[in-house]
Amino acid sequence: MPGATEFLNYVASKGGEVFYITNRKESGLDGTRKNLKALGFPNIDDEHLMLNTSTSNKEPRRQKVAENYDIALFMGDNLNDFSNDFRTKGLAESDAAVEKNKALFGTIFIMLPNPAYGDWEGKVYEGNWGASAAEKDQMRKSKLHVWQPAQ
Repeated sequence: MPGATEFLNYVASKGGEVFYITNRKESGLDGTRKNLKALGFPNIDDEHLMLNTSTSNKEPRRQKVAENYDIALFMGDNLNDFSNDFRTKGLAESDAAVEKNKALFGTIFIMLPNPAYGDWEGKVYEGNWGASAAEKDQMRKSKLHVWQPAQ
């Protein structure tokens, strides 16, 4: 994403440490490390690069960071990147979790939306991953709500 490397290097230059909590598998560690280093990201080492070794739940890894650091913010493309509050089964529960945490968005939670894929898909499809591409397209469109400014 444009500006990501510059922003994270700015954080590092001011004494901050950047942790990468990702659900990439351990088998992809070398490639992930190589790519991040080639792009110039800071703190690319075994302490700061935290891949999925046993669970997709990122909470244990967030807690491990919090043992020794004050966390200034979370950045991610998925609500589960921020808090276990968002490990929900359906859209209504996700909406309620967003409402509960809305004051944190733009301050502690920095969302980098990924409309291509994510945890949201299973909720939109109501777990029906076997649906055809056309059915999935219709399910996605049926869940869209056009924003209307307050009058």
